[in-house]
Amino acid sequence: MEAAEYLINAGFQPDRDIYLVFGYDEEVGGERGAAQAAQYFKEQGIEFECVIDEGGCIADGIMEGLVVPAALIGIAEKSWSNIRITVSGQGGHSSMPPQHTAIGKLAQIIASVENNPMPAHLIMPVQEMFKKMAPYMPGKKPILKNIDRLFPLLKSMLSKSPTTNAMIRTTVAFTMTEGGEAPNVLPQKASVVANLRILHGDSVDQVIAHIRKVNPGMDFEVEKTLVGDISGISPIDVPPYQLLERIIGEMYPQAVVLPYLMAGGTDSRKYAGVCDKIYRFSAMVLDPQEYASIHSTNERISIENLASIIEFYCRFLSAYDYKNM
Repeated sequence: MEAAEYLINAGFQPDRDIYLVFGYDEEVGGERGAAQAAQYFKEQGIEFECVIDEGGCIADGIMEGLVVPAALIGIAEKSWSNIRITVSGQGGHSSMPPQHTAIGKLAQIIASVENNPMPAHLIMPVQEMFKKMAPYMPGKKPILKNIDRLFPLLKSMLSKSPTTNAMIRTTVAFTMTEGGEAPNVLPQKASVVANLRILHGDSVDQVIAHIRKVNPGMDFEVEKTLVGDISGISPIDVPPYQLLERIIGEMYPQAVVLPYLMAGGTDSRKYAGVCDKIYRFSAMVLDPQEYASIHSTNERISIENLASIIEFYCRFLSAYDYKNM
């Protein structure tokens, strides 16, 4: 909005329609914000050449072994869903406990899932990211350039880092637990909420089947509490992406521009029905400390990064006309 107001005051008049959409419920699924806006556009027969949302950044010193900053453009995002796993157990006084309480059974289920992750896959955004970063990774260039052929040998190594592990498989994170009301009372039920970040090619049902597979003989219930949208994979050989590359290169000439897969979710996935070129990028430079503050203690944005984001949108909006595309 700051960028749009600046351009309007400067007399800028675009030669095409530009829509600014502001949702308010992205963190809880976007069903009342972006989803409603996307439905309106669809009903009106409005389709977009390009959608830009938050997402990637200029990661400086975050990606291990990369000798230059990485400007990350999200061309896809993992879908996310929530499930609740519930275990029943024998109630009564804690002085005479059974061999396994409801909470004990739940702990076994959690441990089994964490020790047996979903299978790894290499999808296009991740493959392209590794190949494009190869020249800037001393000692790893031959490996990364041939990541598609060498992936079966490399997936074990990639699984050791939370960052790269999230790029190659569906993840299951246990985030909320419930069970027990008193220190000396056996709970009759215990439950845990798991947040699923689902890789393209997998589904919620496949995750549930996997959880049951790695917990043979265990009796538990699974409830789907939220099923997220599946993101498409946007192309990188098209004018909108190439314009992004050019503007980022002008603003951050020291950085290498990389397509990548977002583990987090954005409102942009709601617009898949009206656009097939959806890109996620925030023009801010983040070091490891700033990156670690996202959704954590002292989450913040610097004044310099705020100014950078405004400048980026000014450049992008003013350049995105028929003469330059």
